Amino acid sequence: HNFNLEISIIQISLDSYVVNKYENEGIKYIDKYHDYEHHLIIKRSNTIIVDTIFNKENFMESSDSNFLTISVFHGYWFKELKNNKIELFAVISKPETDWSYAFHHYFDLKTNKFEIKEDIEDDL
Repeated sequence: HNFNLEISIIQISLDSYVVNKYENEGIKYIDKYHDYEHHLIIKRSNTIIVDTIFNKENFMESSDSNFLTISVFHGYWFKELKNNKIELFAVISKPETDWSYAFHHYFDLKTNKFEIKEDIEDDL
């Protein structure tokens, strides 16, 4: 299929910060990390079919509110187009740790609807 698609993802730095406080060898440290939003624009044949801004709350409404306060919307990327679905990949994470929520975000070109699936790595 020739979908004639144009996909833009613009990372927008927010004025808000995620603060990470810790102590090492008796010294207290405070690190501040910018949080982000991601502006997704999808055009088909030069007609805008999606123009929306996502923040971490869009994907974690039912999640632990504590994680939302300590995490940043690290990244949002285009992955592939397959079976009339645009697959995007996103990561929300606590800075400087392995604590993250990764997920696939699909946009169905037939129904014009989004779907989220958590990315669960199989430990073999």
